[in-house]
Amino acid sequence: MEKYTIAIIDEEQVQRDQFEFVFSKLFNVVQIDSYESTDSLIALIKSENIDAVAIDYRLTEHHSTFKKNGDFLFKEIRKYLFEFPVFILTRSAIEVKHICKTVDPSFIVDKKNINFGRGEQEQEQLFLESIATKINIYKSDLQEKVEVLNQLEELRKNDPTEFNKYEGEYINLNFELSKYICSSQIPLTYFTQQSNDRLDALIAKTEDILKKLEEK
Repeated sequence: MEKYTIAIIDEEQVQRDQFEFVFSKLFNVVQIDSYESTDSLIALIKSENIDAVAIDYRLTEHHSTFKKNGDFLFKEIRKYLFEFPVFILTRSAIEVKHICKTVDPSFIVDKKNINFGRGEQEQEQLFLESIATKINIYKSDLQEKVEVLNQLEELRKNDPTEFNKYEGEYINLNFELSKYICSSQIPLTYFTQQSNDRLDALIAKTEDILKKLEEK
């Protein structure tokens, strides 16, 4: 089984070390104690081949250098990396789920599942496996989209007339996949203009996207 890499973001060194102790039982771990900008954080996620991020919810405590809490980072990362597995860690999961209404509640996880070496090993193992399952689902969904786009790309090259039936799906997949790997999003309106020039640009972009995904 592939060993995924998870990044831990917390304002306290002690907490980061404790999280690393637990997560390293199943994952490679990268600690992040600060970042200059969202762009630099996204660049780090890509350069370190990080598969998921675990963020402490209360990042602004303890004289922290962080200016926003974990829910802000959750939304920032997902703004640039579509559906990327980002988990918010908290001791008040029910309360945080109520506060953070724009965050998928299944990615808000309770720290009570983490025992830091004290009892309840089975509960902790189930917690770690649930994180790995979320990553697997993300990667499987991405791979499925890549395979469909590859098929449509072959159809475009070999049977343009038949391809016309699937052009909308091709455009939508191109748009979605660009958000998986690009640091900037392309407005959907770009693809709704009916012009040969823009379709040519779309085709070139699709080929570039597929090439980048093959290199990951």
